[in-house]
Amino acid sequence: DWFGVQCTNDDVVELKLANNNVSGTVALSGDCLGKLNIFDLSQNLIQKIDSNIGLLENLSVLDLSGNLLQNIPSELGLLTKLSFLWLHENPNLAGRIPSEVADLMMRNDK
Repeated sequence: DWFGVQCTNDDVVELKLANNNVSGTVALSGDCLGKLNIFDLSQNLIQKIDSNIGLLENLSVLDLSGNLLQNIPSELGLLTKLSFLWLHENPNLAGRIPSEVADLMMRNDK
């Protein structure tokens, strides 16, 4: 395991990179993230999450709080196992939550 990375076999199941000065755009790639369950990028300087985040079909926890996000990708609505989504403390975030994300959160809130 590396700092902030937990693996099971060859699969990354947790990425906890809070308070690590991660900045810019988060773009995900690689077969080893297919089992990712927890993704914590809180308290960084992230401005954009790439639309390919919707490919993380096993993601149940996503913490993007305390960043500089400018928008929320509608592809978050593809994450049907997502139970926890934190977006607070993103001062550049404006506008509405995409309907796909709102619908997902309403379904998972029951």
